[in-house]
Amino acid sequence: MTREEKRYFKLYLKGLGKKEGHQSKLFDLISKQEEFEETAIKKKLQTTFPSQNKSALQINTYQNILRCLNLFYTNTYAETKVLELLKTIKLLYTKNLFTLVLPEIEKAKKLALEHKCITLLPQILFWDFKVRGQAFSFNNTSKEQLEDKFEEFELILEQIQNFYTYTKSWTKFYIYVRHYFGNNTTKHSSTNPDFIQHLPPPNNLHALLLDNKTKSLQAYISNDYDTSVTFTIKSLQALEESSRVIKEYFAEYLSCLYRIIGNSIARKNWEMSQQYLKKLETLPSDFWTIATYAIYYELLFHYGFRSGDLNRTQATSKLSKKLLAENKPQLNFTVQRDQSIAIAVNAFYHQDYDECIDYLTALEALKYEDINMQNTIKIMLMLAYYEKKEYLLLPSIIRSNYRFFKKDGPRKSFGYTITQALNKASKTIDEAKKVQIFSALKKELTLHHNSYYNGTLMFFDIRVWLHSKIHNLDIAKSLVEFRDKDLIN
Repeated sequence: MTREEKRYFKLYLKGLGKKEGHQSKLFDLISKQEEFEETAIKKKLQTTFPSQNKSALQINTYQNILRCLNLFYTNTYAETKVLELLKTIKLLYTKNLFTLVLPEIEKAKKLALEHKCITLLPQILFWDFKVRGQAFSFNNTSKEQLEDKFEEFELILEQIQNFYTYTKSWTKFYIYVRHYFGNNTTKHSSTNPDFIQHLPPPNNLHALLLDNKTKSLQAYISNDYDTSVTFTIKSLQALEESSRVIKEYFAEYLSCLYRIIGNSIARKNWEMSQQYLKKLETLPSDFWTIATYAIYYELLFHYGFRSGDLNRTQATSKLSKKLLAENKPQLNFTVQRDQSIAIAVNAFYHQDYDECIDYLTALEALKYEDINMQNTIKIMLMLAYYEKKEYLLLPSIIRSNYRFFKKDGPRKSFGYTITQALNKASKTIDEAKKVQIFSALKKELTLHHNSYYNGTLMFFDIRVWLHSKIHNLDIAKSLVEFRDKDLIN
């Protein structure tokens, strides 16, 4: 440390109060040494401060030296000044002091431009737009002003040589502005939701993918499934421009295929499902990893269950079992869980209740936060024991389910309603009475639990099972009858 730095540190410690006297003495001991000797310092500390925690003293002194030097050079380097201004901007923003934060943004911007702190400019411009958006809800922002902001941002980003920094900065700014501005539908706003379409398009693939993903999710939440799929297909088409791009963005490519196929299956669009399954199947061999196979099998299970093709699900079940047996350590917990529940559902549909119970029992021993998974395991275990006519074990399963589903919440209430009905059905041998019970259950679920009734259980469709019980049908025939019925209402 220089003479000025040492003097500043001593003044800094004085400003902290008398409690820092030990740190000042330790600093003096170190400063007087021409060459640092830790052993000599430790001996001196033992004599000078016998009761002091030496490790804590050293750590605190070191941390205060760093803080002091940061303060000492705050006004020396332009980049440090800009970073300090960014901290102030964030603090004022969290306090909702928008009128105070805007002048600080202008100061930071001016300083960064003057001293060519290019890498910090994207953050400053992002805060600029974010604060203006929060403060004024863009009510007074015209299309021209918005385009000027984009031009300003783009000119600065062009000076950044690092492509990763460029892409990340542009994407963060673009996605925030596009969706915050486009979603501004307040009563007194001078903008409209269609204004978003007039913004400049993303100028790199990364931004395009995130933009389409965000819009796809927004459409999905709004139950606009066609639009959701359209945006996902746009991403897929952008990725398919070359095999190099697919390889570089393979996780995103696989995610797009998964969302398109899954959505098509849920909406019973068998032609589209087959079309994109074929795309997945024809991927080059070097693209196939254990994770790719797991995703492929999961989609095949979904397709087979929803289309009523139990021959396909049986073949997929064998492949899935092999995958789990040979690669379990390499598969993450979620993948193992989803493969296991699909195998259990397939076993149930093929009336192999022992295998179904084995897989469900193993899954039940694990802890889940996912309420859909918990519901699926509890309800299917109960149904499997019922179908197997295990009337000695079934009462204990029902009691366990009563305790589990007794907690509040519509999804728990859904399971409680099914448990009540099955408890009644298990206590009668009159088939006509059972049909009445299951018909009443179907009506109750349709009236009061419609959204959960149609899609809450993973892979397993409770409607199909009830239909088979009410009309005395084979489960495979019941699946075919439900093939063209909407899963999503």
